[in-house]
This record gives sequence, C-alpha cells and structure tokens, in this order.
Amino acid sequence: MGPKRWWKLRKVLALAIVLSVAAQPAPAALLNLAQTPLFVSTNIPPKVLLTVSKDQQLFKKAYNDYTDLDGDGQIESTYKHAIDYYGYFDAKKCYAYSTARQRFEPTSVSASKYCAGEWSGNFLNWATMSRMDAVRKLLYGGKRAIDQTFGSGGVNAVTVLERAYVPMDAHAWAKFYNGPDIAQLTPFNPPTAPVAFAASTSSTFAIPGPGDVNVPFTTAMNASIAPGDQIRIQRAGVPAQYFMGAVLSFSNSNKTVKVRVDAAGVGAAGSDLSWTVTNLSRTGFRCAISRWAPRAAPT
Repeated sequence: MGPKRWWKLRKVLALAIVLSVAAQPAPAALLNLAQTPLFVSTNIPPKVLLTVSKDQQLFKKAYNDYTDLDGDGQIESTYKHAIDYYGYFDAKKCYAYSTARQRFEPTSVSASKYCAGEWSGNFLNWATMSRMDAVRKLLYGGKRAIDQTFGSGGVNAVTVLERAYVPMDAHAWAKFYNGPDIAQLTPFNPPTAPVAFAASTSSTFAIPGPGDVNVPFTTAMNASIAPGDQIRIQRAGVPAQYFMGAVLSFSNSNKTVKVRVDAAGVGAAGSDLSWTVTNLSRTGFRCAISRWAPRAAPT
C-alpha cells in the first residue's frame, strides 16, 4: 500500500471515530424516587392484603405446658414467673375483676409482676390466652368488644379486649399451678400440700374393700371436702393401714361421707375409732377455660 493511499485511509478512520462519538445519546436525567411509602406522603390508600389461615388449631391454648418457651432446654410444664407471657393483659400490671362490668381492670403497676391479693396480668396471660388471641393482638391489637372514640383526642375513651370464643370440646383447657407464690398471682391462697385433719367415727370402723362405702364420722367435713375430691383415710395409730377413694357425696346432717374405693387404694386392713383424713385434691390453683371469654380493660 502506497503512502498516499495509507494517508487517505487514516483520514477516513478518524472521520468515522468523530461521527460515532457525536452519535452518543445525552446522559439520562436522575430519577426522583420517593423516599417514603407512597400512602404516607400522598392520599394513595395502602393495598396490603394478609391471608391468614383460620383453622381449629388457633382456638387452643397459647401456652400448652409442654414447650420450652425460653430456650433453656427445660420444658415449661406450668407457669414460670421469669417469662413475660404475651397476651391481652399487661404482664407488669395488677388486675381486679369487676363483676358489675364483667371485665378485668388494671389497678396498679408492678415491676416484679407480683400482685398481693389481686390478679397478675402475666399469670392471666398464661392461664387464659388462646393462639387466636396472640394472632389478633400481633396483627391489629386484639379483638375489641368495646372501642370508643369520644372525647377530645380520645380522652376518657374506653377500649375493652375480649378473648376468642373457645368451644366446649377438645379446645377447652384447664390450668393448674401449685407454686408457693399463688397468693401473689391470684386473689386466692390455697394450700400447696395436702392438709390432714383428725376425725373420729361414731363406732369402730374397719378398712373396707373395693366399692362404694359410707364412712360415718362424728364431725362434719363440709369445709374440708367436696364431691369429686380424692381423699385418703388412715388409722390414726397405724398410718400404714388406710384406704383411698373419690368422694361421691357427703351428708352433714348424719355426718356420713360416701367414698368410691378402688382395690389399688386399699393398704392393709384394720379397725379403729380414730382416723386421719387427708384431702389430696385441695391443693394449688385450678382454672377451667371454655366458652367464657375474659375481657381486659385498657392497659
């Protein structure tokens, strides 16, 4: 290739480069993107839809007493005061039940979660909350049985939360607690160990065999036993000789207690005038949860 031809080729290449640079588009303008959700700064309504399953498992108790709630490797089989139980009640407030308004109402704040002679909000959450209640509170604060908006800025307005309806079948539950601090968690102070008391029969009475037995006593026991209680009756002088059974009925007029005795509840045999009666059922705190839906006033 000669010098002249090479020079012409260089000029053509240079011109092509200039034209390609000139053909580049102008830089795009920066986008002005919103820094906050559109429904916050404008009147565009939010369009968020939550599809939540509503199956029967949600209407069972929130705290099933066979789960390790705090991750310490130990199953919480009953109430544990160190845990803050989630629910409609404030765990660090005390409540009194108003029979007139049929709801629990907060009375004071307790950093320790103990409430002498009143209900502890933490204990009420453990005893009464269902899984549905936890879901409702998490999503929108809970089911409002009363939701008033009157007054300036909502002053003097009342909001009352109501627990989910629990059908009287396998969904209903009972709670039992036998800790030494029952009187600091509830208005009750039951014994935490079986209480024995002395009783005498009107005549010599022998340890019976299996079956329904009428046991005569010389003292009334209406304040000590009730139908359904499990009792143990031992010879006063020989405690190893006893019989156990469920109380079917009792009569304070003739001082007779009817007990259903099982063969496994009979220890040895013997007769005596003096006996020691121990009620094995009257310990701890029990509550049954079914249709009744506890209400909590504003916390």
